[in-house]
Amino acid sequence: MNDVMRAALLMLGPLALNIVFGAIQVEAAEEACPELSNGHYAVWGKGWIEGKSSGDSVPTARLMEERWLSSGLVEGVLIERVGREERRSPYQGRRRASSGCVVTVERHMPWGQEEAEVVVDRDGRPVYSLLRHQSDVLSLRWMSMETGLCKSSSLNGVVLSQQMGLSQQRGEWYPNVVIQREQWNNGAVDGVALSSYHGKSEEASYRGRLTMAPNSCWGSLREVDSKGNRYHYDALIVADRSGADARGYIYLQSDPDDLTVGWLVRE
Repeated sequence: MNDVMRAALLMLGPLALNIVFGAIQVEAAEEACPELSNGHYAVWGKGWIEGKSSGDSVPTARLMEERWLSSGLVEGVLIERVGREERRSPYQGRRRASSGCVVTVERHMPWGQEEAEVVVDRDGRPVYSLLRHQSDVLSLRWMSMETGLCKSSSLNGVVLSQQMGLSQQRGEWYPNVVIQREQWNNGAVDGVALSSYHGKSEEASYRGRLTMAPNSCWGSLREVDSKGNRYHYDALIVADRSGADARGYIYLQSDPDDLTVGWLVRE
């Protein structure tokens, strides 16, 4: 800033100084946005979307594996619950940087195009996103993952979780909350779940097995508890860079009357 400009600002007073230096700070903040990070990401979340009938909202939850390419293209696999129904598909799309360190991701699904707004961290990696279509409210969380390194044995040890979902009774959806402690051994799991279903508390032990798809981080998890109830999930292992250990896994329940997506953390 030269002497002439400095003198002019001093004559105009504090208000002019606030405006000028505020503009400089805004410009600096915009320039500080990091370069977007390419890679593989696990994405999961839940919300409500417009149902088949106009004005009718239904709960939804989804689990995705998405890859960001250096070309700006994205590709991935989506499994989504919409009420009692389920849909799944590979997809492609494109990402572009928007103002305020926000990224817009356009995805082309068989049932239509969707647009998400994503915020990134200081390393340019996506962390949270929203789908804000008319009548839709859906938030998602992102996590970096490695692919091609996933084995059920990478979950060996203790896994813990806390999650909130929905259960349907007589055509209405009611909230439930569950905390779990699991012991994993080469794809076999023994666990205990403490739960509250629409205000009714329960405790049950359960056993299950995770079957992995070939050359994939996706698997199918089947469990049965001490009361004889059976549960079915699509699971996605989130592996670290070494591939020897997993950070945990994410599952999406496929039983029609229960809608839960959860992040289960390996200790």
